[in-house]
Order: sequence, then structure tokens, then C-alpha cells
Amino acid sequence: MSSAAPGVFTIPSGANPKRHTAIALFAGTAWRVMPDALARELGIPGNCLDSIDPAIVCGEPARPGDAVQLYVTGLGKATPNGIAAGVPLATGAVAPADGNPLYITVLRPQVTFGGIPAEVLFSGVAPGFAGFYQINVRIPESASSGDDVPLRITMPNGQVDASTSIAIASFLGSPMEAVGAQSLGRATFGSHISNGAVFPGWTRKLTCGFWTESTMPASRAVRSLWAPTTI
Repeated sequence: MSSAAPGVFTIPSGANPKRHTAIALFAGTAWRVMPDALARELGIPGNCLDSIDPAIVCGEPARPGDAVQLYVTGLGKATPNGIAAGVPLATGAVAPADGNPLYITVLRPQVTFGGIPAEVLFSGVAPGFAGFYQINVRIPESASSGDDVPLRITMPNGQVDASTSIAIASFLGSPMEAVGAQSLGRATFGSHISNGAVFPGWTRKLTCGFWTESTMPASRAVRSLWAPTTI
């Protein structure tokens, strides 16, 4: 697997070509993180608080404290459980679809939103895919709000992607509270991504099972909760 040089997948906007919204999901759901205007442009419902069903597609800005999943390329060497001396996943090889083992990046990315550091909960190869990475982060409580808050991913080797943004609303109640994914010490992660457009602007079809990792990050005791849903 090559050295780290991150690149974030984006959702293009025909109405605002200068907007480069990062592909992101509210953790463990089909809910897209995006500006309200982009959700309307793509013809999907907004205001995810109107539905507590995490399998229903909707789109709205994240809020401080939310756990979100970012989809990227180029995070470099990944080994079982991120052990530096472990055998890396070979370039082009597919990570086990059942997440056993999980291929976690040896180099831990730093993520900021509008210059504010975020807590990185997970960084690794998405199970069932080759060279397709997922970073799980928590939106900082002090993050600025706006439709285009700069997202920056920096690797320890100095490689940076600062080309995208994410929508963050001021805190008025988080959609993640509706699915109980806000508890500290637990993180929910998505898994599968396959080819095929779902709605205008998307170039990939996300099929998300999920797992939780308890007492994170000390024990890394993983409990499988795979329940695939197509989003």
C-alpha cells in the first residue's frame, strides 16, 4: 500500500459549482451531512429530526457533538488493528467484508473543521473494499457554523487535503440524539460502498452495515452488529 496522500470524496453541486461538499454521513445512519440547499437540489428530504429511522435518506447540516463518517482515499498503510509491525493490506487487496480483522491506518490523520481540531474515532479501510478509507470524527463543540466550513485532513507525513467543506449548523438539538449515537465512549461506523448512482450528484452507492466499538479507544473490543441497509 502506497504512502499517505489523502483525498476526500465530494458531492458536486450544479447550482453552486464552487461548492465542494465532502461526502459524509451521520454515524450509523443513511443521513447525509450537507447544506439544506444541496439536499433540496438533490431532491432528498431535509430536517432529519422529522424521522428517527436511520435507514431513511435525508440531508442536513451536522451540529457540534455529532459523530460523522468521512469517505476518503490515500490514507496509506493499514494493518490489522493498526499495529505498526502488522502485515499491511496489499495495494488493491479488499479488506474483509465482515470486518475481521479491521484494517486500521498506521498513520493517524488529524482532522479540523474551520481550523478547530476534531476527535478522530476511527481511521481505516472500509470493510469489503480496496483503497477506500473511512474516517469517523466528532464535530467539535466549538466548531464554527455555516454551509461551507473548511475541512482539513492532515497526515503525520505532512500530506494534506484542504479542498473540501462540510455544513455545520449552530447547536439546536442534534439529529444523532434521535438514534442514540451520542453516548461518549462509543462510536458507530459504516461499512460498505459499491458502484452505482443513488441520486443526482452521487457517484457511488453506499450500502452501510455498521459495527460498534466499545470502551474506545483503550480496549478496542469490537462487537459485530452487521445489519446492512442500502442508502
